[in-house]
Amino acid sequence: RYHRAFLLANLSHLCGGIDMTFRIPPPVLFIAFAVIMYYLPPMMTFSSSPYISLSFILVGGFIAFLSLWQFYQFDTTIDPRHPEKTKAFVKTGIYRLSRNPMYLSLAFFLSAWAFWLQSLGAFLGVVGFIYWITYFQIRYEEAWMEKHFGQEYSRYKKRTRCWL
Repeated sequence: RYHRAFLLANLSHLCGGIDMTFRIPPPVLFIAFAVIMYYLPPMMTFSSSPYISLSFILVGGFIAFLSLWQFYQFDTTIDPRHPEKTKAFVKTGIYRLSRNPMYLSLAFFLSAWAFWLQSLGAFLGVVGFIYWITYFQIRYEEAWMEKHFGQEYSRYKKRTRCWL
């Protein structure tokens, strides 16, 4: 655990001074995990109705729409690579239920894809995506938010779940 913390703390230095905190845009990660899921060998296959996939797509789309709409209303950026463009943190609407509804919507889309592929092994991609986003994206975003929005963000973080 110490070595991982040391590595993450010194990642910028180890990579020639490049800030690696927000190195891969989440939509690119989403596509990468979807491709990985497709190429995983079928494990424990099952039959699934396309309506299950459709329902996950609809729920994910609804969550994505609401979260993007909230950011639009607050005139703040959705690009996690440029946190300095953040004008406010959104804590109303869907953000009362989840601190990360945009990432949650991507997880719903990947779940729809896993049901479409009809393999329990494909759900490893969903788990991998959630792990990656949580540990290599959300942690840094939230540290930045706490630094810039202080106690107000800390209180929000205590009362609102990370995912759902």
